[in-house]
Amino acid sequence: MNKKWAHKLIRNFRENGIKLLLENPRNVEDTLRLLDFARVDAIDFDQMTVLKTTFIKRDFRHIESDVLLKAPLKPSGRQRRARSIWLDFLIEHQSAPDRLMPFRLLDYAVQVYRSQFAEQARSEESVAAVRLFPVVPVVLYTGTRRWKSVGKMTDLVELGDEFPEFIPSLVPMFLNLPNLSRQTLDRAGGAFGRILNVIQNRKLPRNEFEELLRQTLRLFETMAEHDRVRWQEYLSFLLAMVYHDRNEIERPRLQDTIEDSAANDPFREEIFKMGKSYADVLMERGMEQGMERGMERGIEEGSIRSARSS
Repeated sequence: MNKKWAHKLIRNFRENGIKLLLENPRNVEDTLRLLDFARVDAIDFDQMTVLKTTFIKRDFRHIESDVLLKAPLKPSGRQRRARSIWLDFLIEHQSAPDRLMPFRLLDYAVQVYRSQFAEQARSEESVAAVRLFPVVPVVLYTGTRRWKSVGKMTDLVELGDEFPEFIPSLVPMFLNLPNLSRQTLDRAGGAFGRILNVIQNRKLPRNEFEELLRQTLRLFETMAEHDRVRWQEYLSFLLAMVYHDRNEIERPRLQDTIEDSAANDPFREEIFKMGKSYADVLMERGMEQGMERGMERGIEEGSIRSARSS
């Protein structure tokens, strides 16, 4: 497993966890099958690449799409020109749905098309030869509240319903995790569906969560041989989740459960080291938060003293 990948996971699990998993083509394939994407069999997942693209707006704020992937399509008939689709994953972790999501989707799509145009305009003899690739937006919601629909741009525009033909809109694929049953995740989501099931149930009572973790790890046992990198990433992700979403008292036992699933595999030692790294990071953040609270109290007390002396 890539050490840089592990470092990103350890330092910022909340932001990077699912993003890092979606850099693995097999997890993307599982997600698209779960969403019943009609063209999933046409994608050459072995050639899929992660695009490290950051867009800069006029107000100089950087906008980074959560995960932007270039997915080549398999050759079809006499088609000679290389064809691809770009998958734009937006991952929403907030407990409450984001009502501005339609605007975010449109904003990201325009920025992606701009980057495509700029890249091709540099390589083509004429801009007339430029051909853009489809950008397919995917919203993955892992929050806890129900979210019936991503919504439309017309919902955000005054008099939007009266002028729909003049208001651009995108209809994303929407993976609404709270609405999916375990049966659906197991049946249609492949191995990644089982990870999503653990994410969905990360707040279960202690004994129930531990049993779910054991069941999930047992299902992953055969992956150590035929899909080793993904197996390592899954165990690393689950360990990170334990340290970020479960009570401090539970962590040692849950880490032991994850280590035991590796049996005599050399990766077991890596899991132990990662657990220590997570503990160090959490301790470091606790110290930083304590210092911040101390500074805030000091400023507050200083303000009170100044007020009294005046």
